[in-house]
Amino acid sequence: MSRVGAPTNLKGKDLHKWLQDPNNPPMYTLDLFHYWQQRFIPIHYFADQQPVSVNKRDVYGIETEVIVRGTLKDVVLCDTQQLAFPERSLEPEYTSEWKGAIIGLKERNLKPWKEYLPEKCCMFNGRDAMLVKMYENWQESDFYQKLKAHLEKYGNEMEEVRTVLCFGLGPLKLEQASAEEMEDHVARAFLQHTAAFLIRSTLEEVQGMGDIRVGVQDPLYCGKCKELLYTKYKCDMMESPTGFEYIYNQNAFIVTKSPTAPVRQIVGDLTVGFGGPAGILCDRIDEDYDVQYPFHDPPSGRLYKFKKENEELELLLDDTGATVEFEGFTLPGQVFEKVGLYLKKKRA
Repeated sequence: MSRVGAPTNLKGKDLHKWLQDPNNPPMYTLDLFHYWQQRFIPIHYFADQQPVSVNKRDVYGIETEVIVRGTLKDVVLCDTQQLAFPERSLEPEYTSEWKGAIIGLKERNLKPWKEYLPEKCCMFNGRDAMLVKMYENWQESDFYQKLKAHLEKYGNEMEEVRTVLCFGLGPLKLEQASAEEMEDHVARAFLQHTAAFLIRSTLEEVQGMGDIRVGVQDPLYCGKCKELLYTKYKCDMMESPTGFEYIYNQNAFIVTKSPTAPVRQIVGDLTVGFGGPAGILCDRIDEDYDVQYPFHDPPSGRLYKFKKENEELELLLDDTGATVEFEGFTLPGQVFEKVGLYLKKKRA
């Protein structure tokens, strides 16, 4: 891997400011993801038979060898806050030997394996058919209609889109809670995916550039989730962390909502050479980089620059507190809450 990193004398707030400055080299690079793609296959399949050597990279570009034993590992991708302020509450979850690494590993928790079973996920109690009904119902929502109208209006003014990439939207199961506790739409995760389908169909029609591929990545998909997304909704499966490589593309449209990975910072880093992604639907982009966010996926200085350069194509959306009428019942209709739709102007 080529050495790219911050000056070694920077710490804390000064380091964070440097990492967020769009004029400095990005932290997440294509070669870093290429390297992890090559190493993750032997880690995932063979590390319990033969130890695997991996070079960890920190924010200063310094690499250190780590020997990986055992295959039950999950990838951890860190944001600039976690790396510049390790004393804060949002510390990286990787194991100690990966301390300071931009990308590291943690031991997989075996207990949640039951959640991957289709009968506890999208197949439970005939939910496949229920998802279809809820999708049809959501198409009448104010959020859906505004999103569609904006894409129809500005689709020819934005960069051409060839692929829509979804990160961390979650498995397709219906949420479990009592009516009093429920705030989100019971099919929230599934309906977030359908926003990508809307982007695909609308821009295929408006831009007229042919078929647009949709790629999806989430480690919590069960087998049936993957089957539904692939066969019924024509989505390509992307494996973590290698799916992030596809962001390195001036014609990619990103859909994400408060994921556990720092997707917005990865998008900002990997698309900086293209002036940002073709479009992104995500938590609202702001310039307040130094606050401690109570969720993952904090802001990106590079995405903020992208936002400022394309403000005339921006749309702010909010379905907080929304309700829907479904089969005679009034149900919570909150799917995205406060998000922004950010489109890149077509280059002359």
